[in-house]
Amino acid sequence: MATLTYNMHGILWQTDLICASVSKLFVDMKKGTQGVPHAELRLVLVENGTDKWSCSIGSNPGLAVNKDSPFDITFTVRNGADTPADILMSFEFKSTASFLGCLSILRGSNSIGPPENLFQFSCIDNRGSRDVIFQWILRLNEWKIIDLKAHAVVMPPGRSLLGEPQLEFEKFITKDYTESGSGVIQTTEDIQIHRGCFYSGHVRATGTQGATMP
Repeated sequence: MATLTYNMHGILWQTDLICASVSKLFVDMKKGTQGVPHAELRLVLVENGTDKWSCSIGSNPGLAVNKDSPFDITFTVRNGADTPADILMSFEFKSTASFLGCLSILRGSNSIGPPENLFQFSCIDNRGSRDVIFQWILRLNEWKIIDLKAHAVVMPPGRSLLGEPQLEFEKFITKDYTESGSGVIQTTEDIQIHRGCFYSGHVRATGTQGATMP
């Protein structure tokens, strides 16, 4: 499976990706460091009606970004729709979305109000990555691309979830997940969300439609 990583400047030169439609959106939760889970956003891109690429958007775990760098975000593109993760939250699209359109919404260039760049942020030792994902999901919800309640919680092959799946995003994002010897991912205690640092002076959203930032 081919895996390529781009920054914002590099991804914009990938015309096949930029012109693709988005068929699925996931929030991937992975075991992080120092007891803090790492979160990424994943878009599945379509070509000629077939899921062709998976693009994970996030920061490199453990990366402390210099605020003078114009490209603080990474795009990891794989062939096919599958990406390794511990547990995934799946969202259905309420309207047709292009990859470039989603990037514009996430970045902030489609935002109501002053321009801001939500692709310029720093997270140290995974702390803050879930905050960034929370801000992105709220932005997509604001633009009526997705609901805050997920369609499903998806487990990787060979794994299952103990208990009822948590479909409310603001609750899902606060959980940590551990694997037992039988390959079961189990929801454990709430883990505080640490704030990421947005260099554009972004006024952090605290909630929408009754969902409050943890």
